[in-house]
Amino acid sequence: MQLNPEEVRRFYALWHPLMLFVNRRLRLVPFMLRLDFDGPWDASEVKKIRDAMWADDSLREAFVAENPAALSPDDLAIVDAWKYRKAGKFFLVKHLKKYSVLVGDDSTVYGVLGLTSPLSEVVPFTPCFADAVLLPFDGHIIYDSLIVPFNVMLGPGYRRDLEQTYQDAKERGAIITSLAPAGSADPERERETAQSTEAKVLDAFRKHLLRSGLSLKVAERDATSVAAFAEGHLLQQTHPRSLRDFGPDDVRGFVAHIEAAGEQRKETRLGLKRFLRFLRDTGRMDDPAAEKCLGMLKGNG
Repeated sequence: MQLNPEEVRRFYALWHPLMLFVNRRLRLVPFMLRLDFDGPWDASEVKKIRDAMWADDSLREAFVAENPAALSPDDLAIVDAWKYRKAGKFFLVKHLKKYSVLVGDDSTVYGVLGLTSPLSEVVPFTPCFADAVLLPFDGHIIYDSLIVPFNVMLGPGYRRDLEQTYQDAKERGAIITSLAPAGSADPERERETAQSTEAKVLDAFRKHLLRSGLSLKVAERDATSVAAFAEGHLLQQTHPRSLRDFGPDDVRGFVAHIEAAGEQRKETRLGLKRFLRFLRDTGRMDDPAAEKCLGMLKGNG
């Protein structure tokens, strides 16, 4: 859950000249003004420079334009991409093998790598509230070498909500692992993400049905109906969608399809009704959207 040594070297080969450039412009830390300065890098002093730089993006832009460190075009492109950073307060929810999970104040979930050490060593206690700046770097998300955790105890309600936010993003395939602007959509990648979400949602739906007292036979029948909706309709769109990303028009279109094909309409409708109630009751779909979709199945659409 951290950059490899070569990536770490490359990051600091960009970060250190940038900090020195900004400091020479603003003259915030006198002992770092020497032309031959090469350390030590005091975190509290670097934070002064870093905070001033992120407050005025023209400083970073000037560094890219003037290129005082004679960086390569590829390296300058990385610094330029830092305009897509995400800065603010985050909840550091947990540390996983592939990244640490941070949740922004808008409930966006990010997968973030450490630098020389994994974040689990920098901030071992989770969940916690922290101030950070997230940066795009070679297809990953890292932080700008400074993360400031707050001495705030999170109660059980906060912890539960954060875990639910993480689990929801995981199910939807919505954990952000790159801050670079999205290029043109890749339908095959969209299909893979939708199929991954489909498997997770169907597994949760089966368990929900069995807990409600329905037999295994009925649970599998309903799951098969929902899978047919996903495979036969949602995944066939120009931009494939998942079982967490559809609306009334999709339900209407699928119902029209099964009626035209003369398929088992009653069982299929019943399975979809149970699925929509499951999405509504577990917070996976908001009430108005769920009720409108249910209306389509009752013939009220």
